[in-house]
Amino acid sequence: MLRYTINRILLMIPTLLGVAVLVFMLLRAMPGDIVELRFMMEGGQVSPEVLAAERARLGLDKPLWGQFYDWMTGIFIGDFGTSMWTGRPVIEEIGSRLQLSMQVAIMA
Repeated sequence: MLRYTINRILLMIPTLLGVAVLVFMLLRAMPGDIVELRFMMEGGQVSPEVLAAERARLGLDKPLWGQFYDWMTGIFIGDFGTSMWTGRPVIEEIGSRLQLSMQVAIMA
C-alpha cells in the first residue's frame, strides 16, 4: 500500500508539470496582445515606445521558455506574480474570488 501511494505521488509531478505547460501555452496562444488591449480600453493613442516598455515590465519581451521559467520559479517560491489586466498581485485576485468559488463548488 505504501509503495502504491508513493508511486501515485511521484506520478503527480509530471502530470502537474504537463498541465502547467499546457495552460501556459494556451494562454500565450490566444489571439491579441494584453498590453495593447489594456491601453485601448483606457482610450487614446499610445506610442510604440510605451507599449514596448510595458511589455518589458511584464516580461513579455522574453522568449516563451524564459517566460515559462520565470512563471514556474515564481510559483515554487510562492510569488504568483502580478495580474496583467488589473496590475494587482494574483494572490489577491484569487483571494477576492475564492469565497464565491467555494460556495459554488459546495452547492454543486
